[in-house]
Amino acid sequence: KQESEVGKPLGKTNTILACAFSSSGKFFVLTDDNKQLILFCTKPSWECLSIRPVMRRCTSLLITSAEDKILFADKSGDVYSYSITEPKNAGTIELGHLSLLLDLTLSPDDQYIVTADRDEKIRVSLTKAPHVIVSFCLGHR
Repeated sequence: KQESEVGKPLGKTNTILACAFSSSGKFFVLTDDNKQLILFCTKPSWECLSIRPVMRRCTSLLITSAEDKILFADKSGDVYSYSITEPKNAGTIELGHLSLLLDLTLSPDDQYIVTADRDEKIRVSLTKAPHVIVSFCLGHR
């Protein structure tokens, strides 16, 4: 790596931005600052299943309880889903926000997707129909 004048590396560093295991531990997914989504199968031994390009840097990601999808939140406020069963397929946009997403999670039964943004809003949507917003939780004092 080359060093810049202030001591920081120039270009990409392969820094891991987010990672997650599936609930069974069978899958592991990570994203790096090269805008790659990398999926591994961990059992019986570690094997890289796919390396997919993503449009923007990741802020949060997870694997559904059903272990069929990866949910990926990016810096622009969008949530994409990527298939685990078809590891070469591109992502599909699921949700859009006007603010940077800080985190996302799913209910234990995968029925609801919960997103938290930089504007202190928590949004609860249906996973099967993400355009249907069930609830908002707004930041108040």
